[in-house]
Amino acid sequence: MSENNTFDLFDWLETGTTATREVEIYNDHEAYQKLTALTTEFDELSADATLSLAQAARIAQLEDEIAVAREELAASKLVWKVRSLSEKEIQESLKAVPGPKMPTKPEGVMSDKVREKFEARAQAYGEAKVKADIGRKVWVVAKATTTLTGAAGDIKQGITVAELERLLDTPHGSAWIARVYQAVEDATTQEATPDFPS
Repeated sequence: MSENNTFDLFDWLETGTTATREVEIYNDHEAYQKLTALTTEFDELSADATLSLAQAARIAQLEDEIAVAREELAASKLVWKVRSLSEKEIQESLKAVPGPKMPTKPEGVMSDKVREKFEARAQAYGEAKVKADIGRKVWVVAKATTTLTGAAGDIKQGITVAELERLLDTPHGSAWIARVYQAVEDATTQEATPDFPS
């Protein structure tokens, strides 16, 4: 074995970058539905090999309407940028939002009264666990969010737990937070593995 031991793992780590992901979110659902309907109509008409003059005129009209609908939808875009988290940060989320303690099932035959108490505790545990899981996701998203960029290029640095909790109260907030959380998971767990020879 060579005596030349000059490689420093932590110096090497300092030369790297942190993995990031971006999630595009659109909040104009009417524009999305309109664009979907127009695109479907356009595709159906375009597939017809024998177009009438009226159909050809409608295709030209649809192209213009699709362009307008795309602009309307693009105006509602938000790009949510997140970074990967360290194991220490992930453990912090468990401390920041601790999970409930699972109830212990009594041993032996349970009387009706004991069974009812246990079932009530088990149900309360399940509800508390769901709440803690959501709270932990919110905490992780808040920790990992670096920027929010609106369609006009306006930028917000980070987001707070309180803002995310408020977002949960909106019709699509839960789904958006779930998408952003998944992006954090991907950034944290996926490796940079190029498919070209080194």
